[in-house]
Amino acid sequence: MKVLVLGEGGREHAICWKLSQSQKVEEIFWIKGNGACEEKVTKVDLDYLKDRHGLLKFIKEKNISIVVIGPELPLSEGLTNFLQENKVKVFGPTKEGAQLECDKGWAKKFMHKYNIPTARFNIFTDYESIAKEILKLNAYPVVLKATGLAAGKGVKIVNNDSEAHAFIEDVFVKKKFGVQSGIVLEDYLHGPEVSVFALTDGYNVINLIPVRDHKQLLDGGKGPNTGGMGAISPIPGWTKDLEKQVTKEIILPTVDGLRNEGILYQGVIFAGLILTPSGPQVLEYNCRFGDPETQVIMRLLESDLTDLITATIDGSLDTVNIKWKDENALCIILASQGYPENYEKGFEIKNIEKAEKKGVKVFHAGTKISEEKTVTNGGRVLAVTGTDKDMENLRKTVYSAIEIIDFNGKYYRKDIGLTENK
Repeated sequence: MKVLVLGEGGREHAICWKLSQSQKVEEIFWIKGNGACEEKVTKVDLDYLKDRHGLLKFIKEKNISIVVIGPELPLSEGLTNFLQENKVKVFGPTKEGAQLECDKGWAKKFMHKYNIPTARFNIFTDYESIAKEILKLNAYPVVLKATGLAAGKGVKIVNNDSEAHAFIEDVFVKKKFGVQSGIVLEDYLHGPEVSVFALTDGYNVINLIPVRDHKQLLDGGKGPNTGGMGAISPIPGWTKDLEKQVTKEIILPTVDGLRNEGILYQGVIFAGLILTPSGPQVLEYNCRFGDPETQVIMRLLESDLTDLITATIDGSLDTVNIKWKDENALCIILASQGYPENYEKGFEIKNIEKAEKKGVKVFHAGTKISEEKTVTNGGRVLAVTGTDKDMENLRKTVYSAIEIIDFNGKYYRKDIGLTENK
């Protein structure tokens, strides 16, 4: 078969890399891709967001069997709906299903309706109403979330009135996260966080491995939120009983609730959880694979990704078994100096192939080819990943590989794999 992958980050590179290992896949077309090169992968320069009919023409001309949509934006804009209406098989939920991620207010109301555990909340749609509510607060910290898409950066734990009003101004006045319809104000929950993934065909569910993402920029879980600075799996303290509880109380009620709302959700359900003393609670949903969690998942997945994607689309996940490597996986992000705020691009990246001789796999994120050189082209530049039965050996391997890679302004956290809860 021929597969088309949409998106240009580290997540999509990892998906292309895993798909290329399948004997069932003849060719992979990647729109728009980045600076990475993989066997069977052909990069295509086409604006799939603005030129839907050009995309459809390409799919028909190349006889594409399946389209895999990586990022959330095209899902939120209904690209799945458009392609399905034109008889194209798509991995990724419809616009209606993507509301789980793309409208945090809708998602919180959905969880409340279907008794899915989550923090207490209020939703505000204008500056004045939430500003008045902040004045009534007697206890901090609380959590503020921009309701719309914000690339993982629209969440703020605030500890006083000043921080709260600064975030409210960022959303409604400065429009730092784009046009937003509102802010969710919710209780701050205590406990370790975990990213839980499941594939669903709308009825059946297959759980993937849980992953711990490290969102904060600085060591020790400090500094501003980013799109993710590293990830590990398996997670210390995760048990079969906990997995059963999460499936029963969160994943299955989510799938059933969506169907009850008239939404046949087919794709990835990604629940960001916090493990509180009273049990797991949902911090937020995502409607696609995470980044950098995907890089870890693909390194540990033994099954053919093509079989899982096909079964998700065809409604036959109950016929598929999934296998994982019995190892630890570690991903560390190499970012540009100044990320997640202001950073420069265009610096040459050296020694990636030399680093991979250490036994790691380097997934490209914010890179491109310029004048036959690989250069930086984003905030998160590379995702250096490895697997090993021993986490200490794994950390040594990945960090030694990182030292070999060179580009101006290279920044990374030094504690991934050590800090359990951040």
